[in-house]
Amino acid sequence: MSGRKKGDGGSSGEGPLWKRITDELAARITGGKYRKGDGFHTQRELCERYKVSTITSVRVLDELAARGLIAKTQGKSCVVRRTVVDRDVLLVCRLVPPGGSGMSPATIASELVQGMGIGLAESGCRLRPVALDALVGTPPDPSTLLLTIYGAHVPEQLLSLLGAWGCRCVCCHAPHAVAGLSTVREDHATGVELGMAHLIGQGHRRIGYITTKVTSEWYVTRFAGYHKALQDHGLAMDLELVKELPDRARAGDETALRELLALPDPPTAVFISNQERALHIVEYCKQNKVRIPRDLAVVSFDNAYETSLCDPPLTVVDGHWREEGEAAARLLLDLAEQENPDPQDILITPDLVVRASSGAGRRS
Repeated sequence: MSGRKKGDGGSSGEGPLWKRITDELAARITGGKYRKGDGFHTQRELCERYKVSTITSVRVLDELAARGLIAKTQGKSCVVRRTVVDRDVLLVCRLVPPGGSGMSPATIASELVQGMGIGLAESGCRLRPVALDALVGTPPDPSTLLLTIYGAHVPEQLLSLLGAWGCRCVCCHAPHAVAGLSTVREDHATGVELGMAHLIGQGHRRIGYITTKVTSEWYVTRFAGYHKALQDHGLAMDLELVKELPDRARAGDETALRELLALPDPPTAVFISNQERALHIVEYCKQNKVRIPRDLAVVSFDNAYETSLCDPPLTVVDGHWREEGEAAARLLLDLAEQENPDPQDILITPDLVVRASSGAGRRS
């Protein structure tokens, strides 16, 4: 005669008993009955509660652990590891950005979204794009989880929505911290400092800087990094070497470089605030017989794939967009586990990818 307890592991109902118990407990964990870090049932408690054998209770706990919902600790105790699983996370965007400005270029957005998907997949969650306009006016749902990419004044509109809903949200690729909103962003100042330190280490002392207006929210900290790098290496700021431009037109970039090279004491290197301008500069130099890096070393912000394909390949600051998206997703899931979390601001540390445009071909 079997020693199995009544109903233990049987196939009556919808599937084996161990699976029905596992699904019930999983639903309790993901349904708000527990918080991350809470103590969970022991083997003995499961045996007593469900009148099952030790073998079944062990199988239930093993399955819950395999789903990432609980973690086994020393001895026979367990704690809740995760409660937010197998859910849709809304990627909030605008259908039509005002004036077509302020949005991340396609390459950046693609990398960020891929990273978000990777970060969410660890918990079995899925990214579902939705237009911000479609959420405005809908019934509040505090359980909703939102990710967004900064641009087209989305954070300002989101803050109003979040105030009404009380749900969790993380804004990715923000140029600065946003009061009342959790953000994940590149460390722009450090990125420029890395590029400048590399050029100074190559022996350059006259380094030009071509940028969008330095008062712009996306470029003010980059210019601060340029200034700090000069100070840190005992070099004076020469405003003749700084070219601020109102837009990203090729003609403006070419004029800026032409004026820099026409100075009585022209720069031997130039740092460019984004990859689009840098590609314009590379093309101008090629057409006007300015040899890179022999006549002019070039370093740019942003590691878009085009920067590795131009001739010569560009030395760039890599802000790790995919890692930024992953960090945003993980932060959102972490905030969702907390009862009243404070907004967080996470900076992603960039690296310098050294290529031929600065006179080298190694990675530092």
